[in-house]
Amino acid sequence: MLGRRVKETMSAQVAALQALSEGLLTFLFPSQRKMRELLKRAYPQQDLWSSLLQDPLVRQELERLAQAIKELARPLAYAKDATELEHTINDQLLSAYLVWKGELFTLVLNKALPKAGSAAFLDEYASAIQQIQQFFQEQAAHYLDPENVERLESALYGVCLYSENIMRTILEEGPDALDPDAVKDTIKDFVKAELLLMTAALILIGEIKPWRWIMPWKRHSQLARILSLIAQQAEAHVNAIEDKLLIRDPNLRSRLEQPSGPAISLEECCKQLGLS
Repeated sequence: MLGRRVKETMSAQVAALQALSEGLLTFLFPSQRKMRELLKRAYPQQDLWSSLLQDPLVRQELERLAQAIKELARPLAYAKDATELEHTINDQLLSAYLVWKGELFTLVLNKALPKAGSAAFLDEYASAIQQIQQFFQEQAAHYLDPENVERLESALYGVCLYSENIMRTILEEGPDALDPDAVKDTIKDFVKAELLLMTAALILIGEIKPWRWIMPWKRHSQLARILSLIAQQAEAHVNAIEDKLLIRDPNLRSRLEQPSGPAISLEECCKQLGLS
């Protein structure tokens, strides 16, 4: 009986943590479908993310950002080859995506972090990353061959590792701890890879449908084709990041494996970022 109770308690805790990370995931990778799902679920009262969506201003802003990213990423779903994919990003989307990302970061920093606290936010951030990795693992295999599934997962792992370490550095040590030259050399490849993976996620959940006047029986192959292009191009950008960082710091891999330190206060973080 005791073992059953312990197991039930642990299962409830795991479910609660998963719900929290899925809630944060809705803020980090906003889509209209995920927002609807989050609002429909009966989360406990202490859940930060569902309570934030009860704020009309937060919900309105996140809805705007979710619609904006869908429209921004849509042209990538129709690229004919890797060259067109890259040109579309460079010529049409990169600047707009940077603005969009800045608006999303500001929303999370101003609304979520003050309520969650830096340490709890970082824990949920890591858990949310595991959720998006699991999503890609489960969904990509329906459309891609094993080689391109591996490429997509490799690109996603690199983007998540880069993102989480920058976030942890800022919140644990302050933004001055970042190497500005290293960030400058790699941030463009990171943003491009992230935009490509964001597009892939929107395609996989059906927010973007990458076909025009295509017969239904050909749609699966069209979806597989664009996801393969995205996987290959995103992996290329992540490989470029790794090459640049390892040239700067040959011991980078071993340092990334070191345990994280305590988070600085939100007030200090905002002060160092010039937001207070």
